[in-house]
Amino acid sequence: MHLGGELYRLMTGTGMTHVAYRGTGPAMADLLAGNVQMVFADLPGAAPHIRAGTVRPLASLVQDRLAAFPEVPTMAESDPRLKDYDVYTWTMLSAPKATPDAPIARLRDALAKAAREPALQPRLAELGFALVVNTPAEGDAYLAREQAKWGAIIKQAGIKADF
Repeated sequence: MHLGGELYRLMTGTGMTHVAYRGTGPAMADLLAGNVQMVFADLPGAAPHIRAGTVRPLASLVQDRLAAFPEVPTMAESDPRLKDYDVYTWTMLSAPKATPDAPIARLRDALAKAAREPALQPRLAELGFALVVNTPAEGDAYLAREQAKWGAIIKQAGIKADF
C-alpha cells in the first residue's frame, strides 16, 4: 500500500508523509486513534472498520467499483487526474522452475475447478478478491509487467530500501 500512496502522490502532486507500518492492522489502529489522517489499506484489513462505520472509505484503489462496497467511488471517479490509477494487492502461487509440467497442470486444473465453485464466489467478492488462474507463461508475463510498473514508480518516488 506504500506504493499505492506514492502513486497517488505522484499523480496528484499532493504533499504527504509516508508512515511505515508492519501491515494494515497497525495502520488502521493509528487511523482509528487519530494519529494519522488517512491510510491506503487493503480491503480485508479495512472492510470490518468500514462495515462498523468507524472509518469512512474515500475511494477504492482499483478501476472498477468493489462488489462489497458498490457505493464507494473509484479513484478515477474521484479525480480525473487518477483515470489510470489501479492499485491492488495480489498473490501468486509459484513452484520451482524445474517442476515438471504435469503436476503444475494438475494444480492449475484443481485451482480452476475451485474458482468455479458457486459457494466460493460470494466470499471472494466480500473480501474484494478475484481469483485468476493463469498458465505459467501468463503468470511470468504478469509478473514482468508488475515489476516494470512498480520499479518505475519506486525510481520516480526515490524510494530506498531501509533494513
